[in-house]
Amino acid sequence: MTRTIYTENNERFNRYDEFPQKKYDVVYAPASGSISEFLWKKFGNNKTKLIIYDYEPLALKWKQTLFVTQDLEYSTATVKDCLIADVDFKKVKMNEKIFSNSDWTDTLKMIDDVEFVECNLLNEYLNVDVSKTNFICFSNIFSYHGEDFSSKLEYYYGLINTTICGKKLDSRGWEYHFYNENGQAYNEYNHV
Repeated sequence: MTRTIYTENNERFNRYDEFPQKKYDVVYAPASGSISEFLWKKFGNNKTKLIIYDYEPLALKWKQTLFVTQDLEYSTATVKDCLIADVDFKKVKMNEKIFSNSDWTDTLKMIDDVEFVECNLLNEYLNVDVSKTNFICFSNIFSYHGEDFSSKLEYYYGLINTTICGKKLDSRGWEYHFYNENGQAYNEYNHV
């Protein structure tokens, strides 16, 4: 199996404008692209911890190098033995207007508390401290593999002080965005 690192994201960042705009103690996000830093800037502050997770150790290494060097080209060039995949979809080119590479590197400089966690969410759970307010972005992790991960998400739906969001497939194979705040009933809307 080819190991892959995604240096861009294939979802629209402007969809996060639809969520209540508040700040959290901890932001969890995947290592791919700039989504973790974008969400930290949008839903965090200078006291917010950023937890970056991924199942691929090389993706975490890439992101750690990026935090140290704050140089996208250098960080990407230093990771070996994998496929570097960027995204070339017109629908996400708007992300550059919302969160440019310059915004990305500026935000990297602002984040003081960051942790990197190797975790395969298809088989494991993130360790979430519910005594803090948490924002967890699953991105599109649960919308692949042709499986319905609703039962897997039930754990996260039940967490207090925690907001989760992402995309998933339902039992029919239809893709849905989901959003759940503080253990309340979750909202779903069909992906268009």
